[in-house]
Amino acid sequence: MSRLWPALVVVWCATARGAAPSYSAAAILSSASNLPAFAPNALVTIYGTGLADVTRGVTASDISNDCLPTILGLTRVYVNSVEAPLLYVSDTQVNFLLPAGLVSKALVRVVRNGQTGPEISLDLTPAAPALFASPDGFAIVTHADGSLITAAKPAAPGELVVIYAAGLGKYLRDTTGNEIPLGASQIVARASLRVTVNGAAVDDARILYAGVTPGCAGVYQINLYLPENSPVDPEVRLFVGDAASQAGLKLPLRPPPAQLYGSAGR
Repeated sequence: MSRLWPALVVVWCATARGAAPSYSAAAILSSASNLPAFAPNALVTIYGTGLADVTRGVTASDISNDCLPTILGLTRVYVNSVEAPLLYVSDTQVNFLLPAGLVSKALVRVVRNGQTGPEISLDLTPAAPALFASPDGFAIVTHADGSLITAAKPAAPGELVVIYAAGLGKYLRDTTGNEIPLGASQIVARASLRVTVNGAAVDDARILYAGVTPGCAGVYQINLYLPENSPVDPEVRLFVGDAASQAGLKLPLRPPPAQLYGSAGR
């Protein structure tokens, strides 16, 4: 019996800690678009089982020296063997930030309480634009005062709005990889950025800023004046080079005054 005791201890400990994290390549997606498209500084979600022993997101007490934590509960995510910044963990889901310094590949692995899941290789592109979406299918866009644009509070043609996005790639200011950006910084690929409203490209002169959102890791914003001839509830898309955000997301937009009240001759 004495020879069996170490083996029994190992079995008991493994049972107590639960099975190792389980997930597949198909279950790793962009947190914004829910598509398998990845870029440096992108928000990523892993779906699976046994990913964490607790359910919790980042709180103010987890942030040190303006950096996100690399462990929540007893869960870590390794990217190319380096601990990545975490935002949320639960038994079935982990949200993390791909470091901004990555180039073409990311080897991703979840470790919970010393137990490791499989290492998955992700192919990266310089940018993988994605819009954040509301449950009713509208893109997350705000008025200039920061209030959300909704069907009850739509934007107006010609208005200055702020579009929130993810996956726009590297930005000009140097970063350590897990720090929260405290100031504005344009995206490196600014020259190849296009914004379309109902399929028509917005004049680049109307785009005032395209870069990181200060105080929000992995979140970008585009400040622009909507075209005066924008139709009601147009589709909004982002393009960086050949990479495009998901199709079908609309912007709540009221009709131009001429359509609301009729022409002056009527």
